[in-house]
Amino acid sequence: MKDERGFTLVELLVAMALSALLMTVLANAVFRMGQGFDASTSQMAADRTLDNASVYLGGDVSMGKYTDLTSGAAAAASMQLFWNDYYTGRRTFHSIRYYLSGGNLLRDYDGSIATVADSVTAASFSLSGSVVTVALTATATTGTSSFAESKTYRLRMRPEL
Repeated sequence: MKDERGFTLVELLVAMALSALLMTVLANAVFRMGQGFDASTSQMAADRTLDNASVYLGGDVSMGKYTDLTSGAAAAASMQLFWNDYYTGRRTFHSIRYYLSGGNLLRDYDGSIATVADSVTAASFSLSGSVVTVALTATATTGTSSFAESKTYRLRMRPEL
């Protein structure tokens, strides 16, 4: 018998089957990493949206002297704040209204409307004494992943002098 070197057909088939199995495992791992990236990106986007809204709300509520909310009443879908500004040497009246429209949290400051946060699915405002409670929910979608984040803020209005 001749001493021929090489692989038999069975050995090649086994090697191909093992290679296919390894490729399947690697492809699945890469797919899972992509899903994890989408999920974390969605979570960060929802969190960033709510944090952005909290910056505006915190500043505005701390300036507010009066509100259209009633202390102890059920939560409302919008909130309006009022105050007088004496910065210019004379009294200037200001008002800010926050409300949800088309998935956006809008801020109407003296007639100038701006989007404070997008992808907001729920917003409620309530008052207890001088503390305004704002509950917001934002939903962000990235790729195939969707994430909803809810946060509640308790903000104190400007005290009476």
